[in-house]
Order: sequence, then C-alpha cells, then structure tokens
Amino acid sequence: MTERQRFFAGLAAGIFILAVCIEAVRAIAERGWVGTFDGVLWWLGRFRWLYDYQTFLTGAAAVAAATFSIRAVRDQIKASDKAVQRQIDHAKQLEADRRDAKRAAARATLPLALSAINDYARECIQSLLTVLDACQPGRVLPKTVILPTFPSVPSEGISALKEMVEFSEPPERKFISLFLTSIQVQRTRILGLIEGHQNPHHIISELNIKRYIVDALEIYSQAEGLYGFGRGKIQRIPDGITYEQIGQSLGKVGIYDDLAEELTDLYGLTGQKKWAPPFAA
Repeated sequence: MTERQRFFAGLAAGIFILAVCIEAVRAIAERGWVGTFDGVLWWLGRFRWLYDYQTFLTGAAAVAAATFSIRAVRDQIKASDKAVQRQIDHAKQLEADRRDAKRAAARATLPLALSAINDYARECIQSLLTVLDACQPGRVLPKTVILPTFPSVPSEGISALKEMVEFSEPPERKFISLFLTSIQVQRTRILGLIEGHQNPHHIISELNIKRYIVDALEIYSQAEGLYGFGRGKIQRIPDGITYEQIGQSLGKVGIYDDLAEELTDLYGLTGQKKWAPPFAA
C-alpha cells in the first residue's frame, strides 16, 4: 500500500471512529452508562445495525471487493509482464547464442580463407614483378610484352570475409570492409593493366606497376593482420594495419634489395601510422 492509500485509509478510519465516539457520548448523556450498554447489546443482538447501516455496509463491502479485485488484476498483470519479459530475455539469449556460434564458426574457418587470399596476393606480386622486369629503360611497358596470367580472386576467401562481417561488431566491420575494398580496387587495377596493355594508345609506366605491387602488398598485410584473430591469439579484429606492417611484408613475398628500398621510400612503408590506402588513381 502506498503512502497516499494509507493516508486515505487512516482518514476514513478516523472519521468513522469520531462518528462512533460522538454517538456514544450522546447516548451516554441521554441514557447513562447502564442504559447505553443495554441498548448496544439489544441493538447488536437483534441485528438492528444491519438494517440501520445496510447502505454503509453494502458500500464498504463493495469497496473491499473492488480493492481485492484490483489487487488481483494488478498481480496478474505483473505476473504476465514478468512471463513476457522472461520470454523476451530467453529469445534474446537464444539469438545471442546463435550469433556467438556463427561468429565462432566463421572465425574458425578464417585462417583457411586468409591463406587463400595471401596466396592470391603473392601470385599477383610475382606476376607484377615479371611485368616490371620487362619494362624498358624509359620506364614503360612495351606493347610486345606478353603479360603473364594473373590469378583469380579466391571466392572462398571473399565468402568467409563476408560471413565474418555479418557476425562482427560494428568497430570490427570497418577493417573487414576496408579489406574487401582493397581486394576489389586491386583486382580492378589488374584488369585495367590488362586492358591498357591491349590498347595501343595507352601507356603503362613502371610507376603504375609498382603501385599495383603495393596494392597486393596491402592485401597480403591485411590478411596477415587477421591471422591473430582467426587463430585465437587476439579476441578482437584489429582496427587497421600500419605502414610498417606493409614494409615488413616485402621480404615475405620475395621483394628484397633495391626494389624493397625503393618501394619503402616511395610509399613511406615505415612507422606505426595507420595505413591509408592509395585508392585514388
């Protein structure tokens, strides 16, 4: 019972007691103690009070019944709300468990997907190194050069990354989205290289090829950055890769000596600054 309800209940009880006391005083003054006592017994014994106060008693009974009914309905509503909330909490827990299971499954298969993407990036770099070696002293690619066959993007790797996006937290999705964008941009540039080489009016410079190599290095480094998460060494997907991580990938893909130093100087592949991919043409 609230403070407001207790106040009104006490007020009603006080008025009732005051009315009884007033009537008692009047009766005592008119009949004396003995006459009043005999009259009360007579009144109670003949149930005259039921007739005299039937309206009041009926109203009081109605109020009491309504009070108990309201309380019962309120308790039922509370019980129903609790049951509904339990169902909602249970459904949320089931959904959370389902997402956790999906995330764990996607995470478990991630290293295989990353391995396929790394192989793709490494093969692209080896093909681009062949093209770079074919450039003339004027630093352009002769039209007579036959381009090597470039690998296709591994579909299983893309599917695994897409699934990982679905079951990742919003901050983690940024890295994977950038990873997928890097693959798309790199693939588009490789196709542009092939089409440009077939166009007699299009010139492919040595600088273009070096940029395509760095594109593939970026993909390789992003895959490397995800291995720790896929293998359970870290619990969250990193928020990006650094220039230094791309520089460290040079030796892993077979780029050493002068070319490694040139690419490092050209793109600043040192330091812990977050990598900003050169998406602009």
